[in-house]
Amino acid sequence: NIFVNEYLIIARAVSFSGFIAIPLMLFFLHNFGRNIFLIENYSYSMILIIWIASTQIFL
Repeated sequence: NIFVNEYLIIARAVSFSGFIAIPLMLFFLHNFGRNIFLIENYSYSMILIIWIASTQIFL
């Protein structure tokens, strides 16, 4: 039962950060990232890192 509760907490944090942090990050990357060379080349990696960091915040 503890495993299920911990799994639900993690799943809730991942989905919440995915629905809140990722759309905001995509908005900022597409609007402001055109002028920055690093963001254009590593946008997938940056989004993944932001998603992991925001999941840790929402836990």
